Amino acid sequence: MEFRKLSNGELIMDYTAEARRVAQANKDQPTTPCSDPSAVHREAEEQVRRQGGNYRDGAVVLAQYRLQFGAYRGQTFRWMLENGLGYAAYIVESLRREKMTAAPLSLNKFAFKVISGNVFQGK
Repeated sequence: MEFRKLSNGELIMDYTAEARRVAQANKDQPTTPCSDPSAVHREAEEQVRRQGGNYRDGAVVLAQYRLQFGAYRGQTFRWMLENGLGYAAYIVESLRREKMTAAPLSLNKFAFKVISGNVFQGK
């Protein structure tokens, strides 16, 4: 993943212009039900294959999962981390107060937490 940085090497947590456009466009759209987690996984795996990536690498596939919630729903986890790192930090922090359930929304949020946590830990 490519992260935006200041000249001193610090990560830029603010949103890109593209992220602002996506959030505005999503604001005017009705909320749709979450996709089944297995469908989200299959779609991500297929995307990795199309890009010629290692579809057996769980982190690579996870990066292609699509957000099923929030202002950036429909964007890949990777896109979100590259275009709105501050949002990722916000989601990770907010999930400290939630317990994971078997609901598709919950599973998607916690999958996002996994990849975001890896980024924030430097993995």
